Amino acid sequence: APGSYSPFEHPDLARRRRSHVLNRMAEVGFITKAEAARADAASLDLVPPERRRTTGQYFVEYLQQLLEAKYGADMVFKGGLQVYTTFSPTMQLQAEQSLREGLKALEARSGPAVVARARTGKPVQNRPEGALLTIEPQTGYIKAMVGGYDFSRSEFNRAIQAKRQPGSAFKPFVYIAALESGLTPATMIEDSPVSYQGKNGTAWKPDNYDRKFRGLTTLQQGIEESVNVVTVKLQEQIGIQRTADVARRLGIQSPLTGDLTLALGSSDLTLLELTSAYGALANQGAWVAPTAIRYVTDSQGKLLEENIPQGKEALSPEVAYVITHMLRGVVDRGTGQAAKSLGRPIAAKTGTTNDFSNAWFIGFTPRLVTGVWVGYDRPKSLGHDETGARVAAPIWTGYMGKVLKSMPVEDFPVPEGVVLLPVDLDPAGRCSRPVVMAFIRGNEPSSACR
Repeated sequence: APGSYSPFEHPDLARRRRSHVLNRMAEVGFITKAEAARADAASLDLVPPERRRTTGQYFVEYLQQLLEAKYGADMVFKGGLQVYTTFSPTMQLQAEQSLREGLKALEARSGPAVVARARTGKPVQNRPEGALLTIEPQTGYIKAMVGGYDFSRSEFNRAIQAKRQPGSAFKPFVYIAALESGLTPATMIEDSPVSYQGKNGTAWKPDNYDRKFRGLTTLQQGIEESVNVVTVKLQEQIGIQRTADVARRLGIQSPLTGDLTLALGSSDLTLLELTSAYGALANQGAWVAPTAIRYVTDSQGKLLEENIPQGKEALSPEVAYVITHMLRGVVDRGTGQAAKSLGRPIAAKTGTTNDFSNAWFIGFTPRLVTGVWVGYDRPKSLGHDETGARVAAPIWTGYMGKVLKSMPVEDFPVPEGVVLLPVDLDPAGRCSRPVVMAFIRGNEPSSACR
């Protein structure tokens, strides 16, 4: 009767039951009477509730669902399966701590949680939630998965079950399509007001986050500063289907909108889809399907399942490197500078929806890709200026700082078909603002600064 004798709920009954068991153990000779007396005199030493959380509950629940779908509940719970996972307990613990700290910091800035009433009449706190996912790009192995602030508060796994607009975190797919169309990071696009025919005859006028227009802007600067108008014009120039094709090759399976808002991340995606897609950039263009299971054996040790990593080329190594180099600029000079503090090569992209209801940060090194999402389960604004850079990036940086501490500093390997050249960001061409850009050999500009 574990409920009746729970030391948390009924400590006196628990002590009495313990005394009985210890006395019986002494009577039958398992322990001495002196040992029984010493044990009986000890305190219950209960772990406080805030320290009783176990790690990896979202991962285990996800794993259980995968196994039940393949082998059935009876086999999973009674068949003696031995399941060897991709899980890293150390990374998982650090992921849970970092996400929780970041959400607490957000709550501290935004004030107390809003209490709503559910259909049952019971109060429900609509508090900010989040998710964090880490994948090994070369294998697709899921190393850490956090689906929310606390599994005991909510079992809904926001890393795999929640579909939300990625905002600017979708933009790299547009720029990849542009690179495959023959454009380069040095290609110029006019950042100026533009209007499109929207739905119901209304005009759609995309605007930039800072409400400024930059004039002639390189694609490099466009992605670094997450310039909406440049990205939409680029999308119009190359065609929506090219971007959709790129996303599909990188493992995006969710439905995609067929209009220009696609460029600004208007299609709902999961954190798993988005993080896995970025993983292909770290893996020199090869996408490996994410998995939580390495192999499974039955109760007799017979191999039932083995997941051998099999990558498929989604992008050429050259295109993968050029977009990675562009995303390094996001960290070095753009919206992702929070990750610069880690002092190693990192490529990343922030994401914020226009009503501040979703904040994203997806970043990678050559060996790990991690995605972070923050928002409300009942979508609403996180607060003015609560962007991916302000909300999600600190969680990512705090977590990856711990994870990468024990790993060697690595740079992204440069394919033979890529050249690096300094190019002027100043349209006047005086080489007053030179930035090193990556180009596919044969496609580099003749006007590079020497």
